[in-house]
Amino acid sequence: SMARFFFSGLGMHIIKKEGDGYVADTMVLSKNIAYKKNFKKYGDLGVKVWFDKDAKITQIEHRDGIVTPNQLDWEWAKLKARSAGFVLVSLQHLMDYHLHWANVPAMAIRKFLRPSNPLRQALTPHFFRSHFTSASSEFSLVQKKSTLGRALPFAYEDGYLRILNSITEDYNFEFYPDELKRKGLLDCDSDPENHTLKNSCNDHIGKTDGLPQRDIIGEYISNLFDEIDSEKSLTMDNKEVEDMYKYIAEKLRVPSEFSLENLKKVFTEIIFRVTGMHQSIGNVAIYALEPFMVNFRMEDKTVTGNYESIVAVSVISGRTQPNEYPVISDDWSHVLHNGKSKAYTKFRSDLEGLEELIDERNEHRRFTNKDFHPHVTAIAVTS
Repeated sequence: SMARFFFSGLGMHIIKKEGDGYVADTMVLSKNIAYKKNFKKYGDLGVKVWFDKDAKITQIEHRDGIVTPNQLDWEWAKLKARSAGFVLVSLQHLMDYHLHWANVPAMAIRKFLRPSNPLRQALTPHFFRSHFTSASSEFSLVQKKSTLGRALPFAYEDGYLRILNSITEDYNFEFYPDELKRKGLLDCDSDPENHTLKNSCNDHIGKTDGLPQRDIIGEYISNLFDEIDSEKSLTMDNKEVEDMYKYIAEKLRVPSEFSLENLKKVFTEIIFRVTGMHQSIGNVAIYALEPFMVNFRMEDKTVTGNYESIVAVSVISGRTQPNEYPVISDDWSHVLHNGKSKAYTKFRSDLEGLEELIDERNEHRRFTNKDFHPHVTAIAVTS
């Protein structure tokens, strides 16, 4: 469960290469963070989780020392590590993906582009429900008496809000390949098609499935923007698009130069983040079904889940996630400026190829995963 969680689950967003192995670090949940009085003894969620080169867990470091597999507290330490990873990544999901990646471009598109603008028509599907989910998060996730605020062990002003503000302050625009490279995950010795090769990079779903999806999105954005640009330049004397880009550049800290090339690069990253990457980092509902997977509170050293944790995740998932949502494999050609767009036709064909690739990989790889599968990936931040 530990390798699955940290390489093919929520934890993959904080895992990085270190030495000959890998580490996931949630110590930010300990640094100058106040906890509710009844959770001070064991509730501190700052940990470091260490794995060897084959993604086998070797030790867990927490406030009171290091725990290894042969020690009595090992199962408790693993529960604490999963819980810490779940909490940190969930809060990064809220602050980075909802309030930055989704909310800022959605605001820019509606604020600066006329409804008839072909670029607005092309991009709008990828921000379906974005404003609604961002606004509703205040009541279910952010406020002091919100469902999540009640469930977490942090004091509000000097704990919970401090963590949220820290994540916001630490936000930095980064292209996903650069993020993987910084974490030592891009160029590691791996081959996702060699299912007998035991290497943790083969388990990192963001690298194996996320990058191919991003490449497909990037080609689609490039071809589509070229189609639109051929009818009317996107960058020459186009104040609407320029104002939109300047707004995004200011808020998201993307490359400041306004050019067609930067438009393509930036929106490739944005669309990838609000589709496949959000599907991965926002996939929290499955953890509510397993009572031994996470425990937000950790009041004692009992190796079990926690009623409040399970209920909180269930309630939040139920309130925010629609029963049905549009996915990137759906046909939305009818809302484009050109329903017969060659760029869009190729995009759908490429997605079919990705579906086949992921289905084939799931027949062989250690951990099956469909976060980046076009039939699963939502078209936008819908929940």
